Parts: sequence; C-alpha cells; structure tokens
Amino acid sequence: IVQNLYGEDKIVVNLIVLAEHPRVLQPRFSEVTAYLGETVQFECQSQGHPQPRITWVLPDREIVHSSGPTHGNPENKVSVLPNGTLHMKSVSHMDRGIYKCIATRNVVGVDSKSTYLYVIFHKSGIKLF
Repeated sequence: IVQNLYGEDKIVVNLIVLAEHPRVLQPRFSEVTAYLGETVQFECQSQGHPQPRITWVLPDREIVHSSGPTHGNPENKVSVLPNGTLHMKSVSHMDRGIYKCIATRNVVGVDSKSTYLYVIFHKSGIKLF
C-alpha cells in the first residue's frame, strides 16, 4: 500500500516459489579401491532447483565445500571440482574410510551418498581397512 495526500494505491501479487528437492544421481553407497600414491576422484552429481551446493565430509570429519577455499585448487591434496567431484592426490593408508557427499540447498532439502575408499599397496595387493 502506498499513501500520500492525494490518495492511496495498492497492488496484490501472487508469488509462486518453485523448488526441487536436491537429489544425488549416483547410488547411495559405493566402494573405490586405489593404489598407494594414486590420485582418486569421487563423483557427486546432483540436481535440484536451485542447483544444490555440494559438501564433502572426509573420514577425519573435515568438511570441504564446493565453494570453499579448496574449491578446484590443484595445489591442495583434497579439492572439490566445479561439478562437485572430490579430487584427492597421492592417497595413503591414512585416507582410507568413508567419504560422504551431501547435496543441500537451504530449506528445500538434502540428499547424500557415501563412498568407502580402500587403499592397496602396489606389490602385495593387500587392502587396508
């Protein structure tokens, strides 16, 4: 409502908010086996409206965002590529464990997937659990 000495005016507007719950497009759980020292990538493709924000929770509970300081930085051991893929250089036995991808967008919703990384020594083929 707008009002002044000459009268008032008002307008009524209907607002429709369109939102789509975030969805991770890969299976909920997967396993990846890598050799010691290898570079690995964990995909996390998602869809939703607005486009979901990707967050990775690492086995040591460190959180890496798709828009954080490690985003796409090739100098870091762990980085998140623009498409949400987690990129990790030179894996060691300390990197084994569960990596969780979380797709969120404010109050619209959340979806996630987990990937277990096994690390194998080159010669012996022994998995580190």
